[in-house]
Amino acid sequence: MRILFYPRVLHAGDRQRSAVELAGAMVASGHEVTMIAAPGILGARVNELGIELVLMPDRSADGTLLPVRRLMQAIREQSIDVVHAFGWEAIDEAFLAANLSRRKVAVTGTIHARGMSPILPHSVPLLMGSRSAAGEMRTAGFSRVGVLEPWVETANNGSGNIVAGSEFLQRWHIDGTGLLVALAIPLDDEPSLVNLVTAIESVGEIAAQGTSVQLLVVGDGPLLGIATDCAADFNARSGREVVVFAGEMIDRRAAFAAADVVVASGGSVAQGMALGKPVVVAGERGFFRPVSHATIDEFSWSGWYGVGSGTRLGKVDLLAALEPLLESSRLRDYRGAFARDVVLRFGLDVAIERQLQEYHDAFNTRVGWLTRLVDMFRVGPALIVRRRPGMRFVTRHASSAARIPAAQTCDKPADPIRKARCGHL
Repeated sequence: MRILFYPRVLHAGDRQRSAVELAGAMVASGHEVTMIAAPGILGARVNELGIELVLMPDRSADGTLLPVRRLMQAIREQSIDVVHAFGWEAIDEAFLAANLSRRKVAVTGTIHARGMSPILPHSVPLLMGSRSAAGEMRTAGFSRVGVLEPWVETANNGSGNIVAGSEFLQRWHIDGTGLLVALAIPLDDEPSLVNLVTAIESVGEIAAQGTSVQLLVVGDGPLLGIATDCAADFNARSGREVVVFAGEMIDRRAAFAAADVVVASGGSVAQGMALGKPVVVAGERGFFRPVSHATIDEFSWSGWYGVGSGTRLGKVDLLAALEPLLESSRLRDYRGAFARDVVLRFGLDVAIERQLQEYHDAFNTRVGWLTRLVDMFRVGPALIVRRRPGMRFVTRHASSAARIPAAQTCDKPADPIRKARCGHL
């Protein structure tokens, strides 16, 4: 069985990292896997893992349905049996390409992000990243829905297998004698910027009380310039380098290994746990909660994410999560060991076995032509509309922001840095 992985673009997001690591593990296990995507920072990792890569053009120059045509070409030339698409728009494009191809091709989809697409084909089997997300999809009328939590390579990511050497610490100006909090964050929207500022203010307050601690920020995105300005401004006011920006890393393991505490969301949470680190899960609207015996049932249901009750409470919750961990090495060791035990069930070997079964089921399940035709007439126009300027659908963050009560909002000044700090300082 020949499998085509389609993460759309090789950016360093959790979705793309998950796709690359799963594809690499399948190649190492002897399966025939090809990946098709637009170029990005993870291209080097794809080559390192020996994955055959078919590059698509930069998506900014794409025509309306050019990705669909490129997928059809890859399906034909590579004799593909199953297309594994990551993310709802990739699923739509893969579904159209498969049904417009002349050979029998199945499509499976993985969605780890929260929020629901306005249009998805009901005939494509989906694996969601949490039980709550799967329940939402079933409520919306999708019947072929399962659950597979974000996976992580646990064999080589174990505690003690990855060490951050002195060269790493010197490169990023990290004081090896103090404590370090690693924040993995995509700097691509205002909620992520708000989370960054919350982390800066929280770690800064702990440092001001006499604790030797720094914040290492790992991530990139359109708002990187604003984020670095925030950090530089805070460091200038503090008189020392409390916040360190590492930018994006193809391999984040050294940053997590150097850290005493990891703050992250999604797949980055699992990677921090695999390294035996205590982890604080970051979400939307001020959500910060540690992974512990008291919270694991909640995360088992909702995934490594959450929605808080207001951004103004975020700093309070983050301080409540960080302060006990930074004060007690014994608690850090205890939470780290617990995290490592929990994450073993999210190993790549488990994901491979589940995905292979998903591929075989999808390939051998016959879907009626009328069902597929209805899906095509729903998905095709939706893709065209999404590509028109000014016609983008509401994203997860925008939709969640729309639910914020008026009483929890505030007048935001024009300056973007002050805008990000509204309600935090």
